[in-house]
Amino acid sequence: MKSFVLFITCCFLIVSCKNDSKKQSNIDQNTNNSKEIKVFKDKEVEKALYDGYFIKNTQGFDASIYNGSIYIFKLNPSEEEKSNHFFLHIMPKKGEVINMDFSPSEHLLNPDLSDNYANVLVYKREIPTNIKDFDINLGQFNNDGRTWATYIQINKLNKKENNYKNEYAQATKTNRYLKTFESAFDSGYFIKHQEGFDLLLDGHVLYYIKQNGSDADLKNMFFLHVKFDNKETTHNFDFKGEDYKINALLGEKYQKFIVIKREIIDQGMITEIGTGQFNSNARLWSFVYNIETLYDNMEFVYNGQYGTVLK
Repeated sequence: MKSFVLFITCCFLIVSCKNDSKKQSNIDQNTNNSKEIKVFKDKEVEKALYDGYFIKNTQGFDASIYNGSIYIFKLNPSEEEKSNHFFLHIMPKKGEVINMDFSPSEHLLNPDLSDNYANVLVYKREIPTNIKDFDINLGQFNNDGRTWATYIQINKLNKKENNYKNEYAQATKTNRYLKTFESAFDSGYFIKHQEGFDLLLDGHVLYYIKQNGSDADLKNMFFLHVKFDNKETTHNFDFKGEDYKINALLGEKYQKFIVIKREIIDQGMITEIGTGQFNSNARLWSFVYNIETLYDNMEFVYNGQYGTVLK
C-alpha cells in the first residue's frame, strides 16, 4: 500500500513539474515575441523618421509621411497634448474632404514600441492610397477650438525638402547618422593629417573630420577631384563645407568636432582622390591619394587616433 501511495505521489510531482515547465516556457515565448514586436515596430518608426517626408512644427506635433501612413510625433508632450483629439483631413484636389479625425487613445504606437521612445509620443494613421493628388490638414482640438494646425502639401513629398535632422537625438537611442558614421571607422580608410581635415573614405562616401574645429574652418571652399577605374578623366565635386556638415546630427558625442559627409556619385571604382581647401588666392591645404595603395595598409586603419574621445 505504501509503495502504491509513493508511486502516485511521484507521478503527481512529475506531472506538476512538467506543467510548471510548460507554463514558464509559454511565459518566455510570450516575452520573446513581445521583444521581437517592439524591435520590428522601432525599426518601422526609425524608417518613417529617416526615410519619410518629415515636417517639423514649431507648435503642436511633428509629422512624417512614409509608406502610405502618416506618423505623428511629440517630444515630451504635455498632459493637454496627450488628451486633445486630432483632426486629420485628407483634401483631394478633386472631390470632397475626407474626415479622418481620431481620439488620443486611437492609433497610438507607444504600447508596441520599446523604451527607446519613452519620451516621444508616436501615432500612426494610414492614409488613402487610391487618391493621387491631395493635401493634408492636421492638428488638435478641444472644446474651445483648434489648439494647433499644420498644412502638408503632398506634391513636395518626393522633393526631399523636409528631412529629419535628428530632432529627437537627445531623447532616443536611435541615430542612424551616428551608426553609419561610426561603422565607417571599422570598414573605411582613415587618413590622419597635421593640417586641414582628417579623411575617412568608406566606399563612395568621404568624411572630413576635424577635432576641436569651428565654423571658421568651413568658410573656405573645398575641392574634391576624383578619378574612377584608373582613367585619366578627373571629375570635379567641389563644394561648400557648410552644406554637408553633419556633426549636429551625430549627437552630443561629437559636439567638439566638425564632421562633413560628402557622397561621391558612383561612376565606377574610385582610384584617385585629390582634396583640400582653397580661397581666391591659393590652396590652403591639399592631398592626393592613389586609393589602390591604401589596400591592406595598416597605416590607413583607424586605431584610436582620437583617443578616448570616440568609440
